[in-house]
Amino acid sequence: MKKIGSLLLLLSLAGALLADQSSDQKEIYYLKLRGTIDLAGALYLPKQKGIAKGHISPLTREKLDYTEENDSSHHHHSAGDPGRVIGGLVGEGKLFFSFSFIAPFFHNKHPLFLDNNIEFKLHGGLSPVSMNGGAEIILQPIAFLKLNAGFSIGSGWNIALANGLARNNLGNDYDTSDNDLPQEILASDTFLGPVLRNWFSATFQFDVAALVNAKYKRWTHIVVVATPVFEHIDLLNQKNHLPYEWEGNKGNTLDGWSFKGTYVLGYQIPAIIDERKKIADEKMFRGFVQHHHFTITLAMYLELINLHLTHFNDSPMKDGGWGSDFAHLRFGPNVLLDLPYNYHLLIGFHWSNMAVYTDETVGNAFFMLRNYADWAVCFERITLLFGWDF
Repeated sequence: MKKIGSLLLLLSLAGALLADQSSDQKEIYYLKLRGTIDLAGALYLPKQKGIAKGHISPLTREKLDYTEENDSSHHHHSAGDPGRVIGGLVGEGKLFFSFSFIAPFFHNKHPLFLDNNIEFKLHGGLSPVSMNGGAEIILQPIAFLKLNAGFSIGSGWNIALANGLARNNLGNDYDTSDNDLPQEILASDTFLGPVLRNWFSATFQFDVAALVNAKYKRWTHIVVVATPVFEHIDLLNQKNHLPYEWEGNKGNTLDGWSFKGTYVLGYQIPAIIDERKKIADEKMFRGFVQHHHFTITLAMYLELINLHLTHFNDSPMKDGGWGSDFAHLRFGPNVLLDLPYNYHLLIGFHWSNMAVYTDETVGNAFFMLRNYADWAVCFERITLLFGWDF
């Protein structure tokens, strides 16, 4: 960590020395300190996941009980698998917090380099069943590009309604053809082990208003943001090929690399412009500035939730496997309100695609015993995020 801090300081000093000082009055660049606290929640609407009519999975309160007790003839689950109940309403919530140190980095008066900076961020999260913390470095070498590298480490515990971290009860030499699963798929091992995530990403961002005449800028904020991410996850004290549950994902997590990303196309409306916010944003400490600046952003949101890279060919869709090469997407409209006093509120209505399994295997509790049949789209969730920047 000391080496990272020293490198950050050297890069910041180099950036300041090489910044454009061509004006008559020497410019002074300050280190900026910024923090954010967010409380996020989502309501996942009831549906029969893995089952669809055509390519649509409708919302329904009906639950399908394909456990051993209610599907003893094994019409919908395999012998040896305890089966599962499909359907129901699910909610989740998490508190996020971060604090950043931002310094100028190789910038000058050209619009493309005016706000170049390097950022060192500490971040963490706390949910009812998990906690994590970590750090990341974000480098902005040019106005439309940010480069990010970071890590997060955490663990989880289990409550009646959800598991934060749970071991998949499989033997080290388990073979899905043996049909010898234990009756309880997930073991409730509190603080089973540390979960380490590492990632590398690039954010491409563009605002049409940057190219138009000053008098039209206010109404031409058409923004595009694309962030592809390569992420590695590892449950450090377990064997790499064994799946496990992490933050309520039903035991489907596999160690290794995956490709993710978020993509946004939006229109931003500065409803109220308050110069006090702009002044505060240029200071080292933003402080508890009282302003009435208000911006509305209407956006279409697309998220690549997960595409396995390490396990891409383990059990592909074309071979009737469980779908290790399935790309899970989420999409829909978001409304973001940047409110007075540096508060913000996001409301999202999201659909997603999902794998549809064969009628004979859809009830299997262990996902590796399901056979991919088709894909479908469902209305997945309503999400809400409220936070404060300081």
